Amino acid sequence: MINILCILIGIGPEPHLKYKGLKTILNKPGVGSNLQDHIMIVIDGVAENSERLGFNPFQGANPLHYFTWFTSNPYNGPLGDAALGVGAHFHTPFGSDPYKRPEIQLMSVPFYTFLDWGAMYAELLGFSDEHMALNAENMGKDGVTFLPKLLRPKSIGTIRLASNNYQDHPIIDPQYLKHPDDVKTLVEALKISKNVLDSKHLK
Repeated sequence: MINILCILIGIGPEPHLKYKGLKTILNKPGVGSNLQDHIMIVIDGVAENSERLGFNPFQGANPLHYFTWFTSNPYNGPLGDAALGVGAHFHTPFGSDPYKRPEIQLMSVPFYTFLDWGAMYAELLGFSDEHMALNAENMGKDGVTFLPKLLRPKSIGTIRLASNNYQDHPIIDPQYLKHPDDVKTLVEALKISKNVLDSKHLK
């Protein structure tokens, strides 16, 4: 949190520093005003043929199954080669990066997030009770999870001091999806993920 440290010592937007009772050492309006966070979506797919997707790490009671899956990985399903893999990067019509870098990163996890009946991953990912209810019929099944991420958000957020006490948590406003191109890019990411899930290779 370099931005917060700078503001605390007096480097940042002068009006904000004065409002928090801090002496301005260097007036820099941009400090704390260029927060770009990367939204990631969780997309689950239930496998029709679990053998093609690799290993279910929660199968059986032997913890060595889980260890083996993450280390030696003898399972050769199309998405069974890593615990978390970066499968691909994609361009969309909404990119404006001068270096032509992609806007979407598509990561994959070779198991379905509800294969443990919501015991661990549902809480880790913050799934709501409503989301859990919608997936009730697929609890415990094998599958795959895609995690498309927005690499170059155009929505810009801010970080500001809550007070001049360094122990107080800062006020973070990420401004998620404020820019319409971020919404359009994530929609493209959803379409790409769905096309992969619907492909014959995952059936």
